[in-house]
Amino acid sequence: MKNYSLDNESDFILGYKKKDNKIIVRLPKRRKFEVFNSKENEDKIIKKMEHQVEYGRLYFESDRYENIDKTIVKVSPYLLLHSPTSIITYNFWGNNFVYKIWIGLFILEAGLFGMAAFSHYGIKYYKKDFEKNILFLKNKDDINSFIEENPSCLDDLNKKARIEIEDRIVDSEEPININTVNKLKLKELKSLLEKVNFNRILEIESASDVLEKEKTDLIDKYESKKMKLTSN
Repeated sequence: MKNYSLDNESDFILGYKKKDNKIIVRLPKRRKFEVFNSKENEDKIIKKMEHQVEYGRLYFESDRYENIDKTIVKVSPYLLLHSPTSIITYNFWGNNFVYKIWIGLFILEAGLFGMAAFSHYGIKYYKKDFEKNILFLKNKDDINSFIEENPSCLDDLNKKARIEIEDRIVDSEEPININTVNKLKLKELKSLLEKVNFNRILEIESASDVLEKEKTDLIDKYESKKMKLTSN
């Protein structure tokens, strides 16, 4: 998880890993702390991480973020026009005081625009991670149920994510939580969700559904055969 609070001194939890009897929690600026590895402690950490996604919602869905977009769109054409007019101004006034002021204004505007653009596209890096986490939280139960019923869907995921999810399934834990999703790319999560929706729409049977049906059929056949033998 990226630090949506944009405050490197905060207690924002970036992620954690379990090792032996410890849970090692990662904080900004490569800081870490350790707690005892218990389900209760892990649940508290997960709950805090899920709550942290609200930091992203408060920023990326705010007017402030949208205003940066609008400012960049408005200023860009103006700067593009300013450059050729600088050449015209030079031909008209020459390299005198007025021209230097004109060029100075252009440099100042370009600098301000550059800072705004750099800030905007830097924050987009955080927004992509926010979108991934918010998408997961909205569909967490459906995604985890689908994975448990269709483990072969993990084949399309990157190796690190697949191994961690498989280990969690072996340990009887939910396949993906807000920490595990760190290892997934946004496009992988979207692809997984597409499969979930596709199966829901067509009501495609999972492997567990098929096995349960076969088990029921065998029991019915056995009961039917038993009744025939009893009647004879």
